Amino acid sequence: MQLLRNLNLPIVLVFLLAFSVTLYAGIMFHPVGADIQFHLDIARVYLRGENGMFATFVLEINRMPYPPIAHLLLLPFLALNVSDGVIRFLQILSYPCALLLSMMLAKRYGKGAFHAVIVGLALIGSAAYLDLTFQIRPETLDAFLWLGLTFAFLSERKWLQIASGVLGVYSHGLASLAVNGGQILYKGNKRTILILTVAVLPIVLISIFYIVPMFSKWMGVPVSSQARMFLTDWPAFTFGYLGALSLALPIVFWQTWKWKTQTLLTKLSLVTLASSLLLLPIWYDRYYHYASIPLALCLGDFAVSHKKLALIILGFVIYFFIMGYLHLWLVNILGLWDVH
Repeated sequence: MQLLRNLNLPIVLVFLLAFSVTLYAGIMFHPVGADIQFHLDIARVYLRGENGMFATFVLEINRMPYPPIAHLLLLPFLALNVSDGVIRFLQILSYPCALLLSMMLAKRYGKGAFHAVIVGLALIGSAAYLDLTFQIRPETLDAFLWLGLTFAFLSERKWLQIASGVLGVYSHGLASLAVNGGQILYKGNKRTILILTVAVLPIVLISIFYIVPMFSKWMGVPVSSQARMFLTDWPAFTFGYLGALSLALPIVFWQTWKWKTQTLLTKLSLVTLASSLLLLPIWYDRYYHYASIPLALCLGDFAVSHKKLALIILGFVIYFFIMGYLHLWLVNILGLWDVH
């Protein structure tokens, strides 16, 4: 309810702009992305009463067992043979709802409505944010759990801190731990940290046991076209992939330097950006995915605090927003969402 009270017309309009794209895509096309098929295959192993975490094809592809929670959540829909429709429905909601939650956090715990609008427009203009939240996969769940964890810290809800941290690790393992771990260590009290450590220790120990073969396969090997571009054309790729969020890269160093003057929301974002660097040895593009929301929160904070630069930042944000929004509709019109 605290967050809901922070809705206003500009925030709702930005949400509706994002929702219009995903609503059309969800109605017209199959669930987007190859990843969901992989995760559905794992869920089918569980449906047969077998252990999908250690399935042969999972270990061959992933070189590490895949944590179970995200796949167990898919089980009822597979059993009822409605997984396609449910995934389409979730795909309609995930992109605009993560956007809405990010804006509401910015307005409630950041610096008001202008901060929130900057966050929303910057995220719509970012391909990295699209890749984070539009496909339905454990990474998408990570985005919502990070938002939940951040809200939990800001509103002092210990139970939500613990639940968000545990669900993340049991859904996406070490990747989720890298994204959330810094924030937990920074703001979690000793009791919360102890409970989380004991709760996630089994999956962490299993992951560590397999970490050498995983690194031997994936270290330095791009696992997507985005990761390949990150390695071969880093500066240009960064600007194009992050959009206006690329402006936040130098800004976060300044905000870190001026640490004491930052809001708690910005501090949590900075800590997340730092701990997520652990992803870079393997998941280059995934780092940008996870960084998109914290970068947007930092960019919006800076724009509000520096009125002389705010118009320049807003100009870049609007430019990338227009280009990103038009691109999303072009993808819809051409039917390019229909990847399955």
